[in-house]
Amino acid sequence: MKKLFGMILLGVCLMATTAFAESEKVKEAAPETVEVIIETLEKPENKEFDAVEIADDVMEEGKANREDEPVHQKSKDEKEYPNPVRDMMATFGVLTRLDDDQVSVKGEGNFPEVVCNITDQTYLIDGSDGEILNMGSVRDGRRVTAFYSSKMTRSIPPQSNAYAIVFGDASVGLGKFMKVSRVEPFEDGGEGIVAVNSNRDIEIRIRKEIFEDYKEIKKGDALMVWYSMISMSLPAKTTAEKVVLLPRHEVEEEVQPKVDEAEGNIEAQAETTAEVAEIKE
Repeated sequence: MKKLFGMILLGVCLMATTAFAESEKVKEAAPETVEVIIETLEKPENKEFDAVEIADDVMEEGKANREDEPVHQKSKDEKEYPNPVRDMMATFGVLTRLDDDQVSVKGEGNFPEVVCNITDQTYLIDGSDGEILNMGSVRDGRRVTAFYSSKMTRSIPPQSNAYAIVFGDASVGLGKFMKVSRVEPFEDGGEGIVAVNSNRDIEIRIRKEIFEDYKEIKKGDALMVWYSMISMSLPAKTTAEKVVLLPRHEVEEEVQPKVDEAEGNIEAQAETTAEVAEIKE
């Protein structure tokens, strides 16, 4: 009887030693959850559970409740350039023409399918050389890349105004459409500029030998740019191999009303409206 009691006591001691060792291991892995894990291990029903498994469960459950997250220290590039914004999105795939000023593009990208409104501000571009196309090129079944505004409806599929529809298979090295949000000279004083896209996540070096009229590129311009390699930094950096400066859209001038003093009316000088507002003295 004494021998049996001794064996039982020895087994209990071994179990306690193992549990203590496992709890010490847990302390090293996750100090902030030690007390919860130890309490869980000490419950009679959990004596047969693996301590590491319990620790994993507790730490996973606690991730959502952490309040003290480490503060991200911004790099030099992040301080110089504001955080990336989502101004423009893209989907490449097959085009379906819905009506005179609306197309659907289904494939891959920010959205697998999107309906794009074609406005007088939308570029239709041959992706191989940057040539401007007309609406006759908008035909069902053509492979395109649609670049569109991030401001869109919540419908399925979403609808948005298109910045550009670039025609051609995106897998064969077509040019990429971009809007310029910032232009800077080379830091080393060389002939060329650095253009940052409207999403502020790509920085493109444009050398004079690639684009002679680089000084003509201004903030707000639209470009087609060809490049092959790009860094993984933020913003990503690349050097243009070819650049096409797209024609600037004419900005509609604000209608200036004229005052008909005899009648006491304001008549807008535009053919598109017949609104007349009376001037009340």
